[in-house]
Amino acid sequence: MNALDGKMVDVGVGSSSASSKPDMMKLKNAIHRALQKGGPGAQFVLKEEKASFAQCWQRFAHVCHTDGTPVKEFDTGYMACTKCHAVYAYEMRHGTSSLNGHRCRLVAADAGAMRLFATTVQPTTSQKRQVARSAAMMCCEDLRPFSIVEDAGFRRYSQVLLDIGISVGRGMKVDDLIPSRFTVKCQVMGDAESLRDVVKAKLKEHFAEKIHAGFTVNLWTDSIKRTSFMSITIHYIDGAFKLHVRTLQVWPLHDESHTAVCVLKAFKEGL
Repeated sequence: MNALDGKMVDVGVGSSSASSKPDMMKLKNAIHRALQKGGPGAQFVLKEEKASFAQCWQRFAHVCHTDGTPVKEFDTGYMACTKCHAVYAYEMRHGTSSLNGHRCRLVAADAGAMRLFATTVQPTTSQKRQVARSAAMMCCEDLRPFSIVEDAGFRRYSQVLLDIGISVGRGMKVDDLIPSRFTVKCQVMGDAESLRDVVKAKLKEHFAEKIHAGFTVNLWTDSIKRTSFMSITIHYIDGAFKLHVRTLQVWPLHDESHTAVCVLKAFKEGL
């Protein structure tokens, strides 16, 4: 690799002799997350290969430390897609077949979006009636409000389905594409946990400045399933006197009276 002067260094994850595929996968995931995050203080950076004119080098770059030395661990170097940051183990002697076989999801999404923009047409009256009937049945079967079709989140979700259908260019079964409730639940819980960590970090910074905060508790009952819920919201002002309001917790209250004692107990448990 002339462009990199043949330099290779270890990342300190473990010796090659004791390495395993799970360990390599952990390293790849760590590199992927670091590249996705980017910005100042990033652990890894990408360095383009300038000594070759092969087509794959237009989409891939060497994974390096911030000082420019290539990452080498488990007896191999690493390459990453410059678009989606998918990471591949790579050695020059093994060729570029794995890199050429990469199908970048972002490139495919961009192509689908461009195709959508170029071929957008107005739905026919018959198609609109068909969608309206399907939406009506959804509201009746699932006990959803009619206004769900006007919700921004529902419309974004529907647009993604349309875009994917166009990018595929063939028929697709809805059961193969739409996630199950359990998958959606896991996705929400994972996203919530990540956001909770972000909020925790911000609140720690706030309280480190010895600035007070206030809390409010809200109680309400779902009008359809008659389930009671409780939420905790924090209100605080930062050093620039800007008001911040963040919901910390929302959870159902099952078979509990809404007395002050019970609410205080739930409040402490929620924090």
